[in-house]
Amino acid sequence: MRPIGFLAWAVLGLGVAGAAWAQETVDVRPDWEVGQESRYEFWSSRTRDVTMSMGARKREASTTIESEGETVWRVQRARPDGSATCVMTLDWITATLTGPDGKPRVNDSRKSKGDIEAYQNLLKAVAGVPITVEVAADGTVRSVKGVKQVAAKFKGDELPLEDRDFIESATTLALLAGAPPDVKIGQTWKTTYDWSHEMGTIEQAFTYKLDSVEDIEGIPLATVTGTAKLKLKVDRSEFPPDAPPMTFRLTRGSATDQVLFDLQRREAVGRNSTEDYTVTVRITLPQARGTVVQQTRTTVRSQVLRLSEKN
Repeated sequence: MRPIGFLAWAVLGLGVAGAAWAQETVDVRPDWEVGQESRYEFWSSRTRDVTMSMGARKREASTTIESEGETVWRVQRARPDGSATCVMTLDWITATLTGPDGKPRVNDSRKSKGDIEAYQNLLKAVAGVPITVEVAADGTVRSVKGVKQVAAKFKGDELPLEDRDFIESATTLALLAGAPPDVKIGQTWKTTYDWSHEMGTIEQAFTYKLDSVEDIEGIPLATVTGTAKLKLKVDRSEFPPDAPPMTFRLTRGSATDQVLFDLQRREAVGRNSTEDYTVTVRITLPQARGTVVQQTRTTVRSQVLRLSEKN
């Protein structure tokens, strides 16, 4: 699949200029009806460029994982304050890994076998399992349930996913988190996320801004953009007690988010996100044998597009 691109206007047939929005403020928080359902298409590409060096010796390697799929988002319960219980079900997903040798290895939840058994098992475990998502009145995901059912399907020693990973998936699908009740064009608000990282978590401190609101063919659409600074939070709890001294440093840390938001259904129509950061790990070897430096640059592009809606 080609990258979706942030062209939701064209996909929706919104080729004409929109009319100016008459209201002074808008509300981008949840206001859903029971049974409201939307199907989303997603695509992402994550590239890791790793450089290992020790003195004059250096090795470099690059790996890219490209994934795509479709997810259904359904409102199960809607409360008067705007909070809701929703169900997120991953219909299907693929993951193509391209390593240093340049050979793509394809895995698909809809097939019995894939090129990498561990990836194939993971995709088949997450596909088709309903994840219950508790959404607060401001669009923040409070919690998820259903991860144990995913773990039960997983044909491996331990599921390499946790609640936090499914919370991230829900947050970056249909929602805008943390917005105040009434937002004016040009107004900003702040939201902080903590997403999983192999060394602990990555904090994304986002500032969102309501850029514009247009009425296009009777559909009020808001454009919201966000930029974030990143912070690495290292979890040393699982480091072995005899591990050599290590230091961690995050540089080039930034993220962006651009959302086209349907003000009638109070959900995202399309989303385009990026992330770019470099983590440098310095390991001091015992007996004065030197220092190993590992520098990993991670670049992520992800896109979501609403394909259809009900109710």
